[in-house]
Amino acid sequence: MNSVTTRDQIVESLKTLSPEATLEDVMEHLYFVAKLEQGLQQSEARELLPHDEVVKRFLR
Repeated sequence: MNSVTTRDQIVESLKTLSPEATLEDVMEHLYFVAKLEQGLQQSEARELLPHDEVVKRFLR
């Protein structure tokens, strides 16, 4: 079984941080990675918004 676990992904991701990273830096990094993963899953599921809808939401 060669599947990569969530824990393994987190450990590898944290290795990219500076040794001086604070706990807050770690939390922000993990939040970013989680949101990125969520976006990729939504994209794969074709749960996408048209460009004009994105622009509308940002210009509110």
